[in-house]
Amino acid sequence: MDTTGYDTKIYVHLNDKTTYTTISHDHTDQFANKPINNIKQNGKFTPQLYNKFFPRGSFLSKILLSTKIT
Repeated sequence: MDTTGYDTKIYVHLNDKTTYTTISHDHTDQFANKPINNIKQNGKFTPQLYNKFFPRGSFLSKILLSTKIT
């Protein structure tokens, strides 16, 4: 598949509002940190282990397309 065909399919999928929703805030850290915070609150992690395994710098991936297909 060439780039134009690929970009066209991406736009078709991203414009499907029943499947995808535009978000105004990146919630990745909230979801990535929740399991480890639960373990910490249960007292199962030492502070050293918590600091070692705590995720840092998590972010949503972004789709950058070369041209806009209308």
